[in-house]
Amino acid sequence: MEFLLWFIVAVVLGLLACGVLVLILVLGLFAFHYDWAIVPSEKRAKRRIRDLVLQRGGGEAKIYSFHGATRSHLTMLIGTQTDAQAEKLRQDAGFITALRDALEKSGYPPESVPFVGFPIGSQETIDRDYAGSWPEYLENP
Repeated sequence: MEFLLWFIVAVVLGLLACGVLVLILVLGLFAFHYDWAIVPSEKRAKRRIRDLVLQRGGGEAKIYSFHGATRSHLTMLIGTQTDAQAEKLRQDAGFITALRDALEKSGYPPESVPFVGFPIGSQETIDRDYAGSWPEYLENP
């Protein structure tokens, strides 16, 4: 009976050790794949873009970033409060160029900057047309 108890304890501990090992491997692969060097540059870019939006008449905006398969597949959503603010930014001919400059000056990899998307939306539109859901807006702009 005592042998059976020790056998069960050994099997349970072995399974726990295997589970921990698998978890470490999965987390290790994620950490290896993710480019941690761009995180600080993205944070700096968000501050610069927020300031740029304010200077260009977009008011206090929220900046959201979303990653795709690679760092080149970055989207930085600019969320203004009103439709008029969003439209003013969309009509500003040099705005997207200024956004790309801000991203590059923040240390984002220059080879990836041309592929970054900058959709501009407003909370008014989101509330009116998308039931307040920014993710729905991104899926069906």
